[in-house]
Amino acid sequence: MVSLLLIFILSAAPPAGAPLPAPPQAPPSAGRGLLLRYDPPLGQIAEYRVALDVRGEQTSLGERRPVQWRGELSVTEEVVAKAVDGTIWLRVRERVDRAVNITGALAGAMPAEWPAVQMRITPLGEAVEVSVATGEAAAGPRERALVLLAAQPGLTILPAGPVEPQDEWQADTADGHQVNELVSLEESHLGTVALIASRRTAGLALSEGSSALGLQTNVSGLVTQESVLRLLVDRGLVLAHTGQTRLQTNSVASLNLPGGTEAFDIQADLAVDFDVQLIALDGRPPRGS
Repeated sequence: MVSLLLIFILSAAPPAGAPLPAPPQAPPSAGRGLLLRYDPPLGQIAEYRVALDVRGEQTSLGERRPVQWRGELSVTEEVVAKAVDGTIWLRVRERVDRAVNITGALAGAMPAEWPAVQMRITPLGEAVEVSVATGEAAAGPRERALVLLAAQPGLTILPAGPVEPQDEWQADTADGHQVNELVSLEESHLGTVALIASRRTAGLALSEGSSALGLQTNVSGLVTQESVLRLLVDRGLVLAHTGQTRLQTNSVASLNLPGGTEAFDIQADLAVDFDVQLIALDGRPPRGS
């Protein structure tokens, strides 16, 4: 259920939308197949290493510029609360360990560490609410961008009922449309691991305004993602998540000036390869029960 920061893509974005109702949860079944759920225990702290490789191009004022960026991040997720229906509250903190802006096209310095984010998710993986965590700095444009993008790549939605290898299911959430498949079950020293292949498509329609600056920014576009998730079944724990996200966006910024309104647009077509790996659980390397 690891989140992934792609804050360099946008310099401003809207706050997260209104919380969505959680989908109905299917009870465990003793029949055919295996029931998959995200189910970390209260208080668990999982640490992940995230490798990113961004490439593509952006176009502004008619000029095309190549984009190439590589980075490594450390992500810490703490389970701070759980509800009787299995809903999970996570406190997520992300730190940039290494960033190489090869082409210089992604402007702006990236802070080494961002404000913590609070996420509320269902046992199936639907993000019900994402916000800057209580006690963190007030949400400015960059913090709102973090809130919006902190769940990238999107969580893989798990099936409502039991499944077997080669079974497929679909899901429609605020995070887009997913077509997923339980590819196989593998035994490891940690226990049974489910390999889940996922394809996700989602539209973008964002708006950010600042009356003080006289600036209005509108972003539209499409996000597609293909990935493979490795889920430790008995703990409901993500061991790894690898794949590629493609972002095709059009941003239009309108600035009110004394002589009138000036509009600028930027188009971007970016492919983001990601590799997320669990490196520690409660301060220790992952190990079997």
